[in-house]
Amino acid sequence: MSESKIDKFHALRPWAFHEIRRLTVEHLYSGQPPCIVELVLLTDRSRTEPRLELRFIGAVEVTIGRLDRMDGFRLDIRDIGHWQREGIRFEVVDEESQLISLQCADFEFLLIGYAEGTIN
Repeated sequence: MSESKIDKFHALRPWAFHEIRRLTVEHLYSGQPPCIVELVLLTDRSRTEPRLELRFIGAVEVTIGRLDRMDGFRLDIRDIGHWQREGIRFEVVDEESQLISLQCADFEFLLIGYAEGTIN
């Protein structure tokens, strides 16, 4: 299941979404892990669509880098279920600028405003 979800995510060509519109971290229990991290990415800062909305559920080890330096954002999601960490299945990293990294139980994504040819 996780491989197919990751494959579907990669099929969206997520590297085209390199502009961060919104980054939200919501703690479920007053500052205690896990939390929910939501990320909205754009292909172009001057447009609101297409956009890629991501939600990372049960997130732990959330690290957020310098938001004032965005040099080539490139998000990748990997299955780390074989690490056998209780409740953790995925690792999320920005390999280009190290803006964000986390591990999570699950993730969801939604592509909004996509029309054929709008994502390069």
